[in-house]
Amino acid sequence: MATKAHLNPVIASHLVEIKADEIPDTLVYIFEQGDAGDERCTYKDLYENSNKIARLFLDNGIDKGDTFAVFMKNYPEFVYALLAGTTIGAIMVPIDPRSRGDKLRFLLHNCNAKAVIVEDELLSSLEEVLPNLPAIKLVSVVYKKGHAIPVADKYHALNETIEKTTWDTVDQMIMDVRHPMQIIYTSGTTGDPKGVAIRNNRTGLFNILNSIVWRYQKDDILYNGLSLTHGNAQAVTLFPALSMGITAVFSPRFTKSRIWDICRKYGCTSFSLLGGMMAGIYNEPEKPDDADNPVKVVISAGTPTT
Repeated sequence: MATKAHLNPVIASHLVEIKADEIPDTLVYIFEQGDAGDERCTYKDLYENSNKIARLFLDNGIDKGDTFAVFMKNYPEFVYALLAGTTIGAIMVPIDPRSRGDKLRFLLHNCNAKAVIVEDELLSSLEEVLPNLPAIKLVSVVYKKGHAIPVADKYHALNETIEKTTWDTVDQMIMDVRHPMQIIYTSGTTGDPKGVAIRNNRTGLFNILNSIVWRYQKDDILYNGLSLTHGNAQAVTLFPALSMGITAVFSPRFTKSRIWDICRKYGCTSFSLLGGMMAGIYNEPEKPDDADNPVKVVISAGTPTT
């Protein structure tokens, strides 16, 4: 990689390229998957795999200003796709993996997605709405080893792109920190979901939040089981780890029964919750080793007292 003086670390893909040059083997993310093991991402992994997806997008006519959707639980490919988008200026639309039917169709139509990256277990839900979405040029499926789902030949397999050892690298195409990075949709409790544009410079705000609120230290290891398709997991865990060079652990979904086991296994010192999740953890049957864990801080949204 050439000189990085022209890169702006406020833009996530720029930051990753800088870090991949300086500290390529630093472990940034662990995606634990229970009995299926885990997947680990260094800065080098993040740079190379996101760059491969950026090339895939360009080769399929997905360019600056175009939108693409990511429909999956918490897996490495979510982050690779996000960074690929910021590399070329395509705008990622993360879709809650629980979305189905009319809601899923609405989200994909409303954002005018030209591509969808989908995990194998959710492909059938996507296929139900695809006939009404002619704007979609590319469907790329992520196949996970623990799922044992057969490859659907009529769709691109993202695994093939990730496994490439050579590809035409893509230079950073976006220098404007105000360029949109994502469109995150509201839940739609008061009507149709509404898309909120998130600019590249949001990572700077996340850094400020960390310095005055989260206050993570270099020896912290973070954990989050909340969906990366929403703001909490990104603001509290994903981007702070990326910026600081500390490790964050993610589960495919929140698990109240395994949370202490996960924190013990990976040495997590902090995790994040929402609302009644804390009460759910307290209501789990007591185990003799519950207090035997490395957690120092729990960050939570409004939580019931009883």
